[in-house]
Amino acid sequence: MHLIGPLLTNYILPCVDAPGRFLSNGENHSVNYSNPTTAPFKAEWDTQFKGLYGSIPLRCYSSDGRYLLLSSLCGSRNVLYIYDFTEQKMISLDSPLGVNTSMIGLAIFGHYVAVNIVDCRTPFRLYVFDLRTLDKKDKDTNDWNLIVEHEFKKEEKNKIEWNLDRFFPDNESIPVESIYVHVHDTQSKRPLMVLIHGGPNSAVTLNYYIGVVAYVSLGFDMLIVNYRGSTGFGQASIDKLLGNISKTDVQDCHEAIRRCLEYTESSRPVILIGGSHAGVIIGRLIGEYPNEYAAAVLRNPVTDLLHTYATSDIPDWALAQSVNGQFDFETGRNRFADTSFVTYLIERSSIRLIDQIKTPVLLQLGKKDKRVPYSMGLCYYQCLKANKIPTKLYVYDSNHGLSETSCASDCFVNTILFIHEHLNLSS
Repeated sequence: MHLIGPLLTNYILPCVDAPGRFLSNGENHSVNYSNPTTAPFKAEWDTQFKGLYGSIPLRCYSSDGRYLLLSSLCGSRNVLYIYDFTEQKMISLDSPLGVNTSMIGLAIFGHYVAVNIVDCRTPFRLYVFDLRTLDKKDKDTNDWNLIVEHEFKKEEKNKIEWNLDRFFPDNESIPVESIYVHVHDTQSKRPLMVLIHGGPNSAVTLNYYIGVVAYVSLGFDMLIVNYRGSTGFGQASIDKLLGNISKTDVQDCHEAIRRCLEYTESSRPVILIGGSHAGVIIGRLIGEYPNEYAAAVLRNPVTDLLHTYATSDIPDWALAQSVNGQFDFETGRNRFADTSFVTYLIERSSIRLIDQIKTPVLLQLGKKDKRVPYSMGLCYYQCLKANKIPTKLYVYDSNHGLSETSCASDCFVNTILFIHEHLNLSS
């Protein structure tokens, strides 16, 4: 493990020596986009190195100790890199199926890398790559061996499609990306469901998500938004959100939705869905644009930043993301006497816009949640009810993720029922 420390230190801000291939250490690294004015949902997948994100696989070394397998993100895709200790260089491991896929590194066995190559409609394609071919001058797809892949039913194949959108808010070099997942050549005006991730420093990538596939199969198109602050876009994107939550992230998501409606059908109903930090964004969207969203589904949402600072197990998160301040772990939550700080948290909280909301809201809370205590969501629910906003609350004996099978399945079913009820959709 002593080799990993210097590696990660040297590759915090790498630069590209050759397009998409060999990577070396560099300072003041910036990411360049050749065509920042691309029309909506006509962007090409990015291949530039953005940094290292994600965990290292358990079996990450080749048997001779020469190669290290590293999983990361490149924009809205999962990608793989191999570090060659002999040549002291990072190598991009390119998918044999092209850039319209993501690669999940599973393990190294001897000198073979096991890789799962996925996309929005394919849960697995297990490939094996021989690391000894990295020394070849001419690379080709024959260096990859397919072991097994998901077999589609005839009627399912090519049914689901996806397009990438990329735009640059505020004329900056930090992009926002969104993935539009939809049914091939549909003529009906399907509702648009917008999935907004939490974190906020995380991402939803080009991958197979059973929930997304299920929603598309049930008659919805999906828009997955990676706003500024998402991982996979370099350090500047992470830094951009510090002190700016409920501002830039809200702006980015609203613009991504507007572009999607412009690209498809502007009069279709829009549903917002997300959890945790997505509560900051969705709560602001339905408050700032009360006539534009047909329904909102919130799971353990952050709706009150002051409440988060006071009760969450990560008060440092509230401090960093809201005011770009550092939390003093010795003195603890000691800033309640700072009236400007308290006022700012309240002003940036989505619950402050509660009187402007008209959108029906479904709340799904875990009563064991310590990250976003369910008392926050309960307060939000009570305020909505007091204002006679159509709302429904489900409380589960679960924690922040609501990830147990019983919780996840119940959340999914009740989400569909709630949307059908308030959008008057046919069965």
